[in-house]
Amino acid sequence: MISSPGIGSGLDIKSLLERLVEAERQPVEQRLTVRETTARQQLSGIGQFKSALSGLQSALEAFGEDDLFSSFSAESASEDHFTASATSSAVPGSYDIEVVQLAEAQRLASAAFVDGDAAVGTGTLSLQVGGASFDLTIDESNNTLAGIRDAINALGNDAGVGATLINADDGTRLILTARQTGIENTIRVTASGGDGGLDQLVYDPGVTENLSEIKAAQDAQVRINGFLSSSATNSISDAITGVTLTLTEADPDTTHELTIAADRTPVRKALEGLIGAFNAVTSTVGKLTAVDAEGAGSILTGDALLRGASSQLRRLISSQVGGGAVRALADAGVTTGSDGKLSIDDARLNELLESDPEALRDLLFGDDALVARFERVVDGYLDGEGSIDAREDGLEERLERLSDRREALDLRMEKVEARYLAQFTALDSLVAQLNQTSSFLAQQLQNLPGFDRSTD
Repeated sequence: MISSPGIGSGLDIKSLLERLVEAERQPVEQRLTVRETTARQQLSGIGQFKSALSGLQSALEAFGEDDLFSSFSAESASEDHFTASATSSAVPGSYDIEVVQLAEAQRLASAAFVDGDAAVGTGTLSLQVGGASFDLTIDESNNTLAGIRDAINALGNDAGVGATLINADDGTRLILTARQTGIENTIRVTASGGDGGLDQLVYDPGVTENLSEIKAAQDAQVRINGFLSSSATNSISDAITGVTLTLTEADPDTTHELTIAADRTPVRKALEGLIGAFNAVTSTVGKLTAVDAEGAGSILTGDALLRGASSQLRRLISSQVGGGAVRALADAGVTTGSDGKLSIDDARLNELLESDPEALRDLLFGDDALVARFERVVDGYLDGEGSIDAREDGLEERLERLSDRREALDLRMEKVEARYLAQFTALDSLVAQLNQTSSFLAQQLQNLPGFDRSTD
């Protein structure tokens, strides 16, 4: 092979090679590109459809809530004094609530010391809060007011009491505060052994009270319809079945109304979510299968998968359940527009939720009710071995095959180029030889006797 093809013949062999190879490559490559583009667009479209169906699947999950039709709202007429929440075990009704007093945590204060580094004494300091008791060893390493504070706080929340120091004009005081409110969490402090200095911190009601009670422990008290109920905390959940009262401000001798009513917001939101997700599927299918004014289709126009799924879902919307007065979504105020999308007639739905919520429950729930039917259809398409995954796998395999064919095309074009190069190289060599022969013959003719060089 000559190193610079075309030198011998004067032909632009490189350009000829490129054009010939490209002429063979282009039709095949164009077909591969069109097929790859189509497969990728179809794969993207299937992905969009799958995403829309997943949204519908998520919307259906909202109907799995156990208390969807048994939710209750609790409305306080004065949230400045109390708020309330209700569970599914609540009973509709109204109550007169009087917040007599709030629960308080006990607080004790020592006498004034010079400062936090003042020595108090040594021995054993015993703390009792509620049903728990703790013994602290106080020695020369922690016998100051600050050291005793740190020893108490090191016990953590389990001790039921926290300690702090307050620096006042008359000195520094140790403050003990119960971590929990209520009478049952009162504090008792005793001391034993040592030098007796810890007796300054003893608080044993009715016996020795060397600490001052600056705030007494107190239970919350609330009157419900005139009946007194007490609690160690400001959250009362055992006075009204299924209702928790959270007290925020005392207002004795004044009642405020609490109203417990059925809350239809969860079922409405679930139904709105279902309608919105269904409409999203409808929009997605419409976009992927649309035909323009000139009759040109979209990438999935006429696709059997989308057509079949869309038909199944539309049939579910109009399907009937049971033989009652509410047998289809249309009976619950769900209507279908000319574009195939759904909307809710609020007046009809509100009327049904107020007058006969059980009828709507029967329409939606049950082994052969609408939610179960929707779930079977949607899960069938989205299941790991469903038709959507199978379609995606098929398109992925098609793209892999097209990629293999593109690699094969590259290899074939390398061989074609090599073949053309060999042929043009041989031609180039032959032309070069012929040119040399021509030059030799011309030279010989010029040397013949009688050759007229003036004719050159």
